[in-house]
Amino acid sequence: MNPLISVDEIKKNSQNIILVDCRFDLLSPNKGKQDFETGHIPGSFFANLENLCHDNSLISDGRHPLPHKKKFIDLLKSFGANNESLIVSFDNSHNIFACRFWWMCKWIGHMNCGVLDGGINAWIEKGNQLVAGFFPKNLSGSISIRPTLTTEWKVEMIKSWVKSGCNGEICTLIDARSSKRFNGKEEPIDPKAGHIKGAINRPYMENLEENGKFKSPKKLRNDFDTLLKNKFPSSVVHTCGSGISACHNLVAMEVAGLPGSSLYVGSWSQWCYQGIET
Repeated sequence: MNPLISVDEIKKNSQNIILVDCRFDLLSPNKGKQDFETGHIPGSFFANLENLCHDNSLISDGRHPLPHKKKFIDLLKSFGANNESLIVSFDNSHNIFACRFWWMCKWIGHMNCGVLDGGINAWIEKGNQLVAGFFPKNLSGSISIRPTLTTEWKVEMIKSWVKSGCNGEICTLIDARSSKRFNGKEEPIDPKAGHIKGAINRPYMENLEENGKFKSPKKLRNDFDTLLKNKFPSSVVHTCGSGISACHNLVAMEVAGLPGSSLYVGSWSQWCYQGIET
């Protein structure tokens, strides 16, 4: 299914739909919850990115390693989700956090999920109201872990690819960060600037129109066909700073009709601790 969901589609499919507010600020971790308390889509649930990571990870694992699947499934159960629920995520940061949440739903085998195109701003621009307050809901959904619908590359696989000469027939590594971060001209978060040797740059912002919504499938297909030069989508591995905005490019490829690409979750925040040439 197309991962993008419109505001109109949400209103038409209000039964058994789970709306997940993923607003977050990497430099101010509490801001997302504060924004949710100030105003959120009626009936939506809040998911804090920091609570969707592994509890006992090392700094060398990257900034946002995946949690145990049980932790994530328990969160979805608390939202009342079941195996038939349509789970729609959104944020106010060009949907980079929402795309990671979408990918995690696929990771635990849930196919019926999507991203609200345009994020919470699209809801507001349609003249819809927000409600204030934070009312924790502890529902008891029955959603279960099923065979994963995603593929990952681990750091050892990236190491092997780099050491073997960055063979483009095996892997096309796409970095979603800004060109300045990719080229090492600035690095506001991680301890080292640069990029993984052999990677190419596709800033996730290039997936969007000026109104904050994704480009059309045709435009995205043209963009990625030019970038990939006839490489198979299944050979593509997405990376970024910590496995967040990389998911934006992964969603964009799905919209373009190019499914099957992989995610390197650790991304640059893990790679920069490996002591390998960049």
